[in-house]
Amino acid sequence: MKGGQLRIEDDKTWRSKEPNAGWVPCGDPLSQADEALRALERRAFDALKDGGRAWQHLWRVPTVALPFSTLSNDSWPSGWSPAMVASQAECADVAAFSRWLNGAFDYIGKGLKKMLSIDSAHAARAIEERVIHPRFRADLHVQEQINRLEARDGKAASHYPHIYDFVRSRLRRRSVRVEGAAGTGKTYAGLVRAYELLRRDPQATCLFVCHNRMLAQYVSRSFVSSFGHRFTAMSFESLARDQAKRVGIDLPSPEEVNKMGRAEQTAFYDGLPSVFLAAVGIDRQRGGVEPSLVIVDEAQDLSVEKLDAIWSTWSGHAAIWCTYDRAQTIFPIKDGKDSKDGWEAAMARFGDPDVLGTMCRCSIRVVDYLRKQKLLDDPDLEFDPGAPEGLEVRELEADPSTVEQVLKDEIIHLRNAEGIELGSMIVQSAKRLDNVDHPLHAATAGGTQPISLGGQGQLVPCTELPDDSGGDVPLVTLHMFKGCERPYVIIISGKWLEDRRDFFYVALTRARIGATVIRVRDG
Repeated sequence: MKGGQLRIEDDKTWRSKEPNAGWVPCGDPLSQADEALRALERRAFDALKDGGRAWQHLWRVPTVALPFSTLSNDSWPSGWSPAMVASQAECADVAAFSRWLNGAFDYIGKGLKKMLSIDSAHAARAIEERVIHPRFRADLHVQEQINRLEARDGKAASHYPHIYDFVRSRLRRRSVRVEGAAGTGKTYAGLVRAYELLRRDPQATCLFVCHNRMLAQYVSRSFVSSFGHRFTAMSFESLARDQAKRVGIDLPSPEEVNKMGRAEQTAFYDGLPSVFLAAVGIDRQRGGVEPSLVIVDEAQDLSVEKLDAIWSTWSGHAAIWCTYDRAQTIFPIKDGKDSKDGWEAAMARFGDPDVLGTMCRCSIRVVDYLRKQKLLDDPDLEFDPGAPEGLEVRELEADPSTVEQVLKDEIIHLRNAEGIELGSMIVQSAKRLDNVDHPLHAATAGGTQPISLGGQGQLVPCTELPDDSGGDVPLVTLHMFKGCERPYVIIISGKWLEDRRDFFYVALTRARIGATVIRVRDG
């Protein structure tokens, strides 16, 4: 790739124009591309066990990108394709050039797939994954890689250009419905949508609604510090309580709800949408402020009644951005066709689905494990070429009486052998700690006491979003942690969880670089 301005003289020599200077001779970019190709060949031989054979099977296409060149069509060297050359108009800044470059490689890749045999395609993929896009392995400072991932997440949205472009192309639509597997950037896309609105319009406000309180807290940490009261993230239950309190409707406290019997709790939660609608109606009569944008995240966790309440409240007043993943549908769709059809009808109000199909979160090895377990079988799902390779997913076994010790040993192993900080891990289980059948019920006194890790920190039960800067390992239920993520995830599994494949899928897809599954044998 060459920047600046380039031209070919009559004698076929290349010249470049330096800033505030004249034209000076420069190297032939085609020769430089050829040298880069030979360097890539050497790297392939070193990196691949079958490097020589793989290289022989790979079609080589030297490509020269001249992002700011003044070349015209009639001066392109023989064999160049217009798709391989970027003009100044196409590449006005670094982000635009990055998007063009991705498109150029995609152009070449699609052409190669049509020409290559199956063996050659495997060779090309091996070189792409192991040579062109090298990933980190378990023995190469894993925590440093985790820190790099987290630092990358704090950068501008243009780091994921396909998501940025996805959002930008839909800014004028009043209702957008986004479907995608876990880790494809659905929540991120919604936040990009909010960021674009709040940055451009100082008077705009945004409401983020989901089922999970921890997810709402996770999103709040990212946005409230930048936009203050103009951005609000709440679970539907908290939103209903807040709206009711605003107009003077008294609801039982969460503590009081927890003390109710199962039938009373069900009646309370089933009645929340109607209470919410009534409170909104009263608030509107008093001149309450309407949000400019409503993001409905993880919509598969919201019941038909909640989806109907959100739609009827804001569809005529705000832009709506709705996201969901069918594979994570563990709350609203109960057994029975009528229930499923009702949920589908409620979702249809938000429009036809637009699909995000590139895995941006989980590492290669986590995704490989998901596919091996037949938890991820979407043939159209693509993979972010810049994703880390990650750690091999570990499987351990324990009896109910030994789970505590196996878990402690695994955490200390990950800390000492792999160098992963305790704050980068999280432990998930399906059952609540106050359930006497939970294997850690006694060790945590029903979820009220931490477990010591032998002077290297603690395993701390959490019902609120844990602070990942701390020196402890949080212990949560997978229901609480839906929609969130952590670099390393440990799952306390058993027959019930693995029989519920959707729950197991949700737990595993919280991981970014690796996971451990502790299988608890039936007592």
